[in-house]
Amino acid sequence: MGLLAVDVLSKDVLHRHTARPRVDDVLLGAAVGTAMAGDYFMYRDEFEPESTENHAATIDLRTGASMFALTQLSYIGLLARLGARPTLTGWLTRVALMGESGALVMANQPKLLPVLGTYGNLLATMAAFAGSPALSDRPQRRRILAGSLLFMLSDSLIMNRRYLLQDNELRGPVEGAVLGTYFAAQALLLGGIADASRRPIAN
Repeated sequence: MGLLAVDVLSKDVLHRHTARPRVDDVLLGAAVGTAMAGDYFMYRDEFEPESTENHAATIDLRTGASMFALTQLSYIGLLARLGARPTLTGWLTRVALMGESGALVMANQPKLLPVLGTYGNLLATMAAFAGSPALSDRPQRRRILAGSLLFMLSDSLIMNRRYLLQDNELRGPVEGAVLGTYFAAQALLLGGIADASRRPIAN
């Protein structure tokens, strides 16, 4: 996330004839900051002893999910400011796709469902905003849409690896897929939204 933030800032320096409203800069900063905090706590959870009843891991997972919920709220705010409005069909489709992860949480750690379920619904809502037809005239739309879908895929892989994957030999490749889809998602989302929110500076 730090590298992506530097990339956005470097483009801001190069494109001096455009600028973002301060509100958008604040929301972009919030998205980066909360995602970095979420990464930290999720990695702490990853290296706790493997037990679904481990108290420290549970706290880290809840905190990480809460931080990422704030990330999704930041992205939703940015997309709304770009004019995005989700369709009911798009939202319901994405909520249904995240339902499998919710079912895994309910079956294995139901106490986490309020936090993880809320996060999952916010992620689905962000992805529905990203798929808004109102963004169809923006050249960054495909990047933003692809990033949102990759974000959903990355989180689904996390939940399936956590609760279903028993083969230790497969955990490494799946973890690589999680990290790869997550980085691509953030790069496409952050970069796409940052570019879309730039506006020409009035003379």
